[in-house]
Amino acid sequence: MALHDWTIADLETWDKRIQEVAASFGLTPYPVDFRVYDYEQMLDVHAYHMPFRYSHWSFGKTYDVQKTLKHFELTSLAYEMVVNTNPAQAFCWRDNSLPLHVLVMAHVYGHSDFFANNVWFRTLTNARGALELFRAHADEIAAYCEDPSIPFARMEALMDAGHALMFHRPRILGRRRETPEQQRARLVRSRHAEPGEWDHLKPREQRQKPPLELDRVPLEPDEDLLRFLAEFAPLQDWERRVLEIIAKESDYFTPNIATKTMNEGWATYWHDRIFHSLPDRPAEFDVEYADKMSGVVLPGGMRMNPYHIGWHIWRDIYRRWEDPDREERDNWGRTGGQGLAKLFEVRDTENDASFISNYLTDELIAELKLFRYQWARDADGQSVYRVLDVPDPEGYEKIRRAAVMQVGHNLFPLLRILDANYYHDRTLVLEHVHDGRDLKVFEPELPIRDVRTILREKGELSGEVLISETGEVLKHILTIWKNPIVLRTHYDGTALALRCDREGRIAIEIG
Repeated sequence: MALHDWTIADLETWDKRIQEVAASFGLTPYPVDFRVYDYEQMLDVHAYHMPFRYSHWSFGKTYDVQKTLKHFELTSLAYEMVVNTNPAQAFCWRDNSLPLHVLVMAHVYGHSDFFANNVWFRTLTNARGALELFRAHADEIAAYCEDPSIPFARMEALMDAGHALMFHRPRILGRRRETPEQQRARLVRSRHAEPGEWDHLKPREQRQKPPLELDRVPLEPDEDLLRFLAEFAPLQDWERRVLEIIAKESDYFTPNIATKTMNEGWATYWHDRIFHSLPDRPAEFDVEYADKMSGVVLPGGMRMNPYHIGWHIWRDIYRRWEDPDREERDNWGRTGGQGLAKLFEVRDTENDASFISNYLTDELIAELKLFRYQWARDADGQSVYRVLDVPDPEGYEKIRRAAVMQVGHNLFPLLRILDANYYHDRTLVLEHVHDGRDLKVFEPELPIRDVRTILREKGELSGEVLISETGEVLKHILTIWKNPIVLRTHYDGTALALRCDREGRIAIEIG
């Protein structure tokens, strides 16, 4: 049998068998609309992350980079892509062999089942209306771009800023954004300024409630940067609408970020079980399957491979609840035979951070030989990597925490807006909520003592020392806010403030 000699009828036959096996396991995916795309069509859909979307130079850049890498065989083209719609849209590479198509289709049904059931996707996205939403946004952005009264340079700068900020958003699922009026009413109702604990130790007649600052903007720290700027920045109506569109699309893509490891691991786990349960599977399918599967779940190099970590965690969950060992039965009361029920419970309720925190066990860390390392320089200035923790009683929790910090929203620093008029000149004050990782403030990275020395000797950072990625984010915010910005953070254990004036000049204040 020539494995690359397949027809659409062959794919339809295997698709029907895959659906039957998936249903027998209890999976409940959206119906899937499969499409077979050629090389350039696959590059296109991967660049835009959707079948169609508004135009932006970053999508073209992604397309060109991937095409160049593929041309020189520096990367492989993805075998498939599936988007969260109902019915789900799945795009398969035309050059896949028949057994690889079977693997891919089973993988797609795993993804679609995850889309249909996980709480992040059900809360933040409307799968049935997603395609129409993106089409409407594309038409609206195109109309703005064609409007002669709208400067193209301003449109491009605004979209660049929106893309830079679109995932700096609240991390609490389902939290609805209140209007200032709703927020003010809630604070008054709840008497937000109840006496503090120390006040309760005073006689009742001496207790005082701090005054409510009901004219402050924002009334409470605001983590939704893009929507706050769209609401309060001095913008024209079309500018406000562009930011609202980007913020709305961030709602759609946020679940993908929050559950990347879970989602890819879930699809990998189920394509493996479905493939090996397919009736009348030719023996020659297994050879290519084994080759491709070994590549999919290969441990990552410098970063965790979500397919590898996710697949192993899902397998371990099933084993521990389906066939627990004596210790698990005695200590945790597991009776066995509950593997599928536990898988579906975790699928429905977790995100990557909680998934890894709760289910990447010490035993699994040891089995996978995970360790924690740090980039450093040796005495000759060469790049080296220093091992910090290995799988031992002292290292398990540090390794698990390091894994959590590489997934979901932890990929982005948490910034929140404290005040929009702090110095009565519309200065926007932001705070970086420090989680143990410093922002990338300087390029190259400098200890705080060197920063102090340069500021003392020169009065400013210039020449060989540059403000790094954090400064670029401030400039994107300035594009929208148009007034001074202050970002408070901690760097190398010291309080630090970055000040960006109306011309985009950035100054450092220590202490």
